[in-house]
Amino acid sequence: MEKSLPSGTVVFLFTDIEGSTGIIRELGDGYHDLLDQHNELLRAVWQRHHGVEVATHGDAFFVAFEDADDAIAATLDAQRGLAAADWPTAHPLRVRMGLHAGYARPVEGDYRALAVHQAARVVDTANGGQVFATDEVLALRTERSADVIVSDLGRYRVRDFDDPISLHRLSAADLDGDLRPPRVRPAEHHNLVRPTTSLVDRVAERAELAALARPGALITVLGPGGTGKTRLSIEVGLTVADEWPDGVWFVDLSPITEGEVVPMAVAGAINVPSVRGNDALSDVVAHLAARTALVILDNCEHLADPVATMVAELRRRCPAIGVVTTSRVPLGLIGERVYRLQPLDADDIQSAAVQLFLERSGRTDAVAGNELDDVARLCRAVDGLPLAIELAATRSHLLTPGEMADRMRTSVSVIATRDPSVPERQRSLDRLLDWSLDLLSPDELLVLRRLAVPADGFDMTLAQAIASDPIPAEDVPELVWSLLDWSLLIRDVTAGESRYSLFWTVGSYVLQHGDAADIAATRRRLAEVLLERLGPERSSSNGWSTRLAVEIENVRAVAADPDTDDDVARALVWSIGQYHDMTSTFRSGIDEIARCVSRRPEPAPVLVALLALQADLHLRLGEVEAAAVLVARATAIAEEVGVPEWDDMCLVRTKGEVALRSDDPALAARLADEGLARGAATKRSEARLWNLAALARYALDDLDGAAEALDHGLAAEEAAGLETFLVNTHGNYAEMLLERGDARGAAQHQLAALDLGRSIGQAHVVAYSFMVAARFAHEDGAPRDAVRLQAAADVLIAREGYSLYGADQQAREALLDAAREQLGDDEFERACLDGAATPVDRLAGQTEEILRRRAAPPEHPGGRP
Repeated sequence: MEKSLPSGTVVFLFTDIEGSTGIIRELGDGYHDLLDQHNELLRAVWQRHHGVEVATHGDAFFVAFEDADDAIAATLDAQRGLAAADWPTAHPLRVRMGLHAGYARPVEGDYRALAVHQAARVVDTANGGQVFATDEVLALRTERSADVIVSDLGRYRVRDFDDPISLHRLSAADLDGDLRPPRVRPAEHHNLVRPTTSLVDRVAERAELAALARPGALITVLGPGGTGKTRLSIEVGLTVADEWPDGVWFVDLSPITEGEVVPMAVAGAINVPSVRGNDALSDVVAHLAARTALVILDNCEHLADPVATMVAELRRRCPAIGVVTTSRVPLGLIGERVYRLQPLDADDIQSAAVQLFLERSGRTDAVAGNELDDVARLCRAVDGLPLAIELAATRSHLLTPGEMADRMRTSVSVIATRDPSVPERQRSLDRLLDWSLDLLSPDELLVLRRLAVPADGFDMTLAQAIASDPIPAEDVPELVWSLLDWSLLIRDVTAGESRYSLFWTVGSYVLQHGDAADIAATRRRLAEVLLERLGPERSSSNGWSTRLAVEIENVRAVAADPDTDDDVARALVWSIGQYHDMTSTFRSGIDEIARCVSRRPEPAPVLVALLALQADLHLRLGEVEAAAVLVARATAIAEEVGVPEWDDMCLVRTKGEVALRSDDPALAARLADEGLARGAATKRSEARLWNLAALARYALDDLDGAAEALDHGLAAEEAAGLETFLVNTHGNYAEMLLERGDARGAAQHQLAALDLGRSIGQAHVVAYSFMVAARFAHEDGAPRDAVRLQAAADVLIAREGYSLYGADQQAREALLDAAREQLGDDEFERACLDGAATPVDRLAGQTEEILRRRAAPPEHPGGRP
């Protein structure tokens, strides 16, 4: 029997077992019995409280509730049952749970909604045994949940939420309170993640840097890899956070491979709003110009020149900001204060280096005498580098400090360099890394070298794809976990699923010293896998944009690699450009495509599609002339080499869009008809042509022809499952029906557009729905509501960087002029301010009510339709 999923405002619950990897290792095959017990217990709870199980992934549940009180009660009952159960483990089984509510509708037994992705992020902020909920959930509860203990945990930055959110811990009097903080960064004053271990020594350095970090200052913390530059900069940021009114912002540049992307990374870390027509650096400068904030740029050495260019511009235009960078080389700017970070003192058994080893190895009370001397000898062997000491401490269960020190001494001649330009401390880090790699099994070493290839980490699926052969793919997860135990990998615990990366120094070292042929083959395989999963032919699949957002730095790095095949690189950049189109970051998409085209200008079908997409992005910004130039170039290339099958109508559609924007709808109609007569290779291309035909006929006042084209377009889009296309087509249909005077039909289609747009997070569709509802409100004699809705639409459209068509702009101005005349200037301005400040979800609810009233069948005199 097919499950009946709730629709509308739904409460989503995600669960996850804490420390499942360790439990698997503890129980072996017995883990399956534990998982069966866990699943049976929780399924009984969901059923009692009217929850619908949507899916399970491994040890994680995804459950939907129609009622918030039921969802809250279910989580607390589940925690009671888990705490009372008898588990075959050394420690009680602890399960984290996260609740979030949002608008969603079921599609084929599943949900496709932004709220689902957000709920998956909420659960990862909790620790095992905790239940976290968002404001959206608490707003829906009633007196039935009055006995629930709600603890406000503050505001946090959580992935997939545009703005910081408030998290709340839910508990009950009969449950043990777990007071551990959320596993995510707080929103106020900084985005720094507080380390879980204490900082050993560095008291003087922290105080000195805190004193130097002042408005207008530029400080570069300089030192070789492994000295603790990143850790010290975080501690300094935490120390001075309250002194900077506009916050302290940490930007990790280690995954960035292209200098042009640096401003984008800064904009993302600081949550800078994008302004239509601006590049990322202009947005950052505009945002920081009047602010007093500290920006920490970490791992700058491989991007020294572009970082220096950006920092110089920031200091010139933003006088009250301070900048701290960490690097192996200075930026070379006038006014730069270089702070050289030295290794820890390792002279004797009382030294900071020895204390660091003892603390990290957990043996502060169990080491004495000769063994303590050996610890000091080991710390001296690695020149007191904190990273080297911490890595050595993790291996203390395998080798004694004396054995480790001896191993270091005997391997020096193998890895030492006589190059006087290489600092001695860096040579010792190389010795440690070489020693660390010597401890790995051949399979671990092979997997580590291959996993160093992705620029921005990997999930387990990607690891299996690029690290297997001759190693069986099913063996790769265990090898990854082993490398994690060896402290050679980092696990991201704030993502919706586990994601791993190498320490930067480890990754760069193994790539430098690995087998060149195998590394090149891994790079080719990575390119193939990314193209297969995220390339143009996958761009219409569900969840594509979410997956690309996670892998975008890896895609960028592969596309920028000169050894990557030209067509593969250009296809991946097409995907990046399409992502920029979907996320309304048009200027950044234009820039990324332009860089790729300048590097790989050789004629090819994929180049035609890339140029057409670049032209589309210019059109989004109303830049018709720039688009026309690109279309002309693409046309010339297409005549020589053709177009790609996966986007065979790209040029026709973009030419038609240029014609529409140039007030030549007849040409647009002819182009659409010719393309449809030839036949499109894909449903995506067919849908785009019907959409062009509809817009052109609408502009030619052929409303019947426009309606027929839209019907064909809807059929093609539904057949291909193109939800983003369906959204726009329903919106276009609504606009056309309004022109024909069919308010009911227009409301029906705009309601469908709003439903889809809210589900998949399309803000511009919500904005257009506000505009249609504003028109209906004004016709119904509610000019203040009309102004509020239009003002909210204006905010969304400006934020998304959209350019209204002429007819839309004229309708907007006419509505506002009429409303101002009815309300008077003062009341009109108050309504504008109110609309701009009202939460989008609240206005979306009002818009839905207005559209539903207009979409309803008319009543007969007897009161029945």
